[in-house]
Amino acid sequence: MAHAYPDFLIVGMMKAGTTSLHHHLADHRGVVEPLEKELHHFTSDFGPRVPQAAWGLEYGEKLGLEGCQPRAGMLTGEASPSYIAVPERIHAFNPNCKIIIALRDPVSRAVSQLRQYHSHDFKTVKGGFARQFAEAEDISGLNAVVDSTYLPRLKRWFAIFPHDQIALVSFEAFTREPQLVMNRLFRWLGLDVKPIREEFRGAKTDVHYDESVIRSRLEQHFAPLRGLLAAEMAEKNLFLVPNDLSEFNNY
Repeated sequence: MAHAYPDFLIVGMMKAGTTSLHHHLADHRGVVEPLEKELHHFTSDFGPRVPQAAWGLEYGEKLGLEGCQPRAGMLTGEASPSYIAVPERIHAFNPNCKIIIALRDPVSRAVSQLRQYHSHDFKTVKGGFARQFAEAEDISGLNAVVDSTYLPRLKRWFAIFPHDQIALVSFEAFTREPQLVMNRLFRWLGLDVKPIREEFRGAKTDVHYDESVIRSRLEQHFAPLRGLLAAEMAEKNLFLVPNDLSEFNNY
C-alpha cells in the first residue's frame, strides 16, 4: 500500500546541513511541522512488524497529520540522515516522495562526525580517533569514512527513484548563500519563496584532540575519489542546488 505522505524527506548526509535545511523548511507556512527532527521512522527497530496500515498511521501522526488527513495546500516532510541507508523501504512506502540529500566535502564532513562522536562519547574507540587513524592500515571501513563515501549509497537512490525526484544540495554553497539555496529548494517543492531566519544552524562541536593525522589520512584516502560522483551526476536529470555541477566536483 503506497502512502500519499511524506511529500519530501531529507535523508542525509549527517553533518552536512540537514538540521538547518529541516528548520528552514519546517518554518515555511506551506509545510506541516513534524513532531520533531529525525523521526527515524524507517530505520528504528520496531520489533515485530505491525500491519502496514497501522505503521503508516503512526508515521502520519508523527508528521503532524491528525488522523493522517492531508492538509489542503500543505506539504509534509522531515529530516532523518539515517534514511540514506534505506531507499528501498522509503520507495515502497511512497514512490512519489521527493528526496533531498545534502553533501559536504568528504574530509570536513568526516572530521565533523568524529567531533560529534567524541563530544557525546558515542562510538568512541580505545585510545581515541587520532590513534585509530594513525594505526589503521586501511581506513576505508571506518564509520566516518564510509559515511563520506557518497557514490555507492547514492547509486542505490539513483537506481530506485526517478532522477527528477532527487535534489542534491551543496553544503558549502548553502553556508555561503543560504537564502539563494533555500529559494531554489522552495521552488522545487512548489512552495512560495520566503525570507529565511539565518539563526537556524546545526550544532557546532569544538575539538579537544589533535586532528592532523586524521585529516592527513582522510585527504590521502579521498584524493582519488574526488570527481567521481560529479561524473555520475552529469549523466542524470538530478535537481542540483545550486544549479552548477562544478559545486559538486570535490565530493
